[in-house]
Amino acid sequence: MTTNERAADLTAGLLISVGIRRWALDTRYIFSPSMEPTLEVGDRFVLDKLSLRWRPPERGEVVCFRAPPPLSREYGEKACFVKRVVAVGGDTVQVRRGALYVNGARVREEYLRSPTLYAMPRLVVPQGHLFVLGDNRADSRDSHFWGPLQSSYVLGRAIGEA
Repeated sequence: MTTNERAADLTAGLLISVGIRRWALDTRYIFSPSMEPTLEVGDRFVLDKLSLRWRPPERGEVVCFRAPPPLSREYGEKACFVKRVVAVGGDTVQVRRGALYVNGARVREEYLRSPTLYAMPRLVVPQGHLFVLGDNRADSRDSHFWGPLQSSYVLGRAIGEA
């Protein structure tokens, strides 16, 4: 193999790698306890960016998103947050007596670290938005704090450990 062939192979490999990271898959890490016990501080996960092109996030999925305005002032616009989608556009969401209700039905949340200690009045999630909550509700700045998240802020789905 000539030097030019090696350089071409290296360049092609580099372009493919950059393309995959930019448009398909990436790795991220957890920097806060807001998703414990599902994701612990320091855990790394694979971020699926590609599937958003044909399917929006669904209830129960864990997503990574850019900081919404209340958080971008504090953490910067490039910060990536990870939360669970509990409601989508058109859904009604409420927290009462420590339990999450979506469309009037109590949601079983076996992944929670501890019971939810706050109440939240009934809210209809606007179309084009998601309602996202951390699994560690006692230590999570999420939609109950700053409101529904615009779907356009979602970067991808957390699909596994890296």
